[in-house]
Amino acid sequence: MSSTFTVATLPKIELHCHLEAALPISLVYLLAQRNSLNHLLAPALGAYQSVADIDDYLKGYDATAHLLRTAGDFAEAVDTYLHSVAQQAVRYVEIFWSPMVHLDDAVPYRTQLAGIIDGIEHSTSGVNCRLIPAIDRSRSPAEAAQVVDYIIECNNDLVVGVGLDYDETLGPADTFIEPFARIRRAGLRATSHAGETAGSDSILDSIDLLGCSRIDHGYAILSNDDDLQRCLDAGVTFTVSTRAAELLKTWGLEVAGAPADMWRRGLRISPATDAPAHFGTTLTSEHSMLEAAGLTVADLHDIQLASVAGTFLDETDRRTLTAELRT
Repeated sequence: MSSTFTVATLPKIELHCHLEAALPISLVYLLAQRNSLNHLLAPALGAYQSVADIDDYLKGYDATAHLLRTAGDFAEAVDTYLHSVAQQAVRYVEIFWSPMVHLDDAVPYRTQLAGIIDGIEHSTSGVNCRLIPAIDRSRSPAEAAQVVDYIIECNNDLVVGVGLDYDETLGPADTFIEPFARIRRAGLRATSHAGETAGSDSILDSIDLLGCSRIDHGYAILSNDDDLQRCLDAGVTFTVSTRAAELLKTWGLEVAGAPADMWRRGLRISPATDAPAHFGTTLTSEHSMLEAAGLTVADLHDIQLASVAGTFLDETDRRTLTAELRT
């Protein structure tokens, strides 16, 4: 690794960022005014402030999401995000978004996707991007199946996987076995928020029942050595946010350890922001927090290179990305 790299200039990838949680406050105000949704400002801004628990946070997340009503809104949100990460030496991102909350507003999945793709294709950020629509696990299996229908019908090469998010205690993995089986049959990859608000068994269920090759958060894996060894043997990638782990503790949730501890145990981690605007974090600051926990810039560079295996890219694109991360 070049000795000229610092945390700020280190080439990075981001595998876990929710588009709706990446809207800067200035864009929140603009969207509210543009779409005559000023009544949503107060609940939306709540997500940018101190909240009591994950349920309280998700209410603010949904309120923020409700501000996106047109393809143009989605395009602007994506372009704004891509330019923000370009300033942090980010080379590649996989963006999550929450189709179900927008369907509640009668914004068709096709419109959401078209806007996001337009934002990517017309962005001058230079950041390569892929997409992960996510299923809200608090919804019914029938609703999940409908979203999977839309994803398959609107097949697009930029959509490389499907996620499962929101509070995992409200929707265990076994509720969504069939939708995720269809996802895999369609050639898409799977990831799940697990071990965030539930135990390590949630992580294994996501792997065994849903076919997830990647886990978002997963901090509870440190609470069970046998489960940890299984993930080591399987080469599971964990997308982790030190800032999110800190918030989980303030919300009274027992997080077994920080992302740095996961790395020390040999797990493959990929530093991520999760909800950068809402949580007041950036990918650079996530790396700075790991550096403060004792990791060197050389360690962080090794982590970035190893994270490529956790992307949902094909092998050719992975080799290209690896070369970009070395320079």
